[in-house]
Amino acid sequence: MTKQITQPPENVMTRAEFARHIQRNRSYITQLAKAGRLVLDADGNVLVAESLARIETTADKSKAATVQRHSKARGETTPNNEPVNENADNDGLSYSDWHRRRERANALKAEQELAVSNGQLLLVTDIEPVIYSSMTLIRSRLESLGTTLALQLAAESDANRIQIMIDQYVEQTLANLHKTFKDLARKSK
Repeated sequence: MTKQITQPPENVMTRAEFARHIQRNRSYITQLAKAGRLVLDADGNVLVAESLARIETTADKSKAATVQRHSKARGETTPNNEPVNENADNDGLSYSDWHRRRERANALKAEQELAVSNGQLLLVTDIEPVIYSSMTLIRSRLESLGTTLALQLAAESDANRIQIMIDQYVEQTLANLHKTFKDLARKSK
């Protein structure tokens, strides 16, 4: 048999009682409930201490000064009559700062996705294999330069002809590399 823990009666109120307790309209309490900012028991009654804590922790810190100003205008006081710290986060950023950062990140992500879909931006995962194969091609052609051209160059006595043979070999390597990158560009469109 499980023992059910119950709250003391002063910590449990109906929504209407809770609205009167915090001096707000019932519609505000309904908004809090819909937003998941109220802690309710199994009967739908408000757990006061937990709800007040949740309301405070989920409050929009960028509006703290406005809340304080309105409370002061109504003749209410904030706890300990202390000014509200808008930069309560560990990073010293307010809610609005975090909101701006998130919106900017979402906008940058959307721009990136658009650029990828338009073929203006390539993903690293698409480019890496081409870069590796291109570097392998260059390396293998340079390493085989001696063995491929050695016999041909040894038989040649004309310095101009030797220069032409080396230039052709390098040009062929660059043409192969160009074709590899051209294929990548065509595939990204």
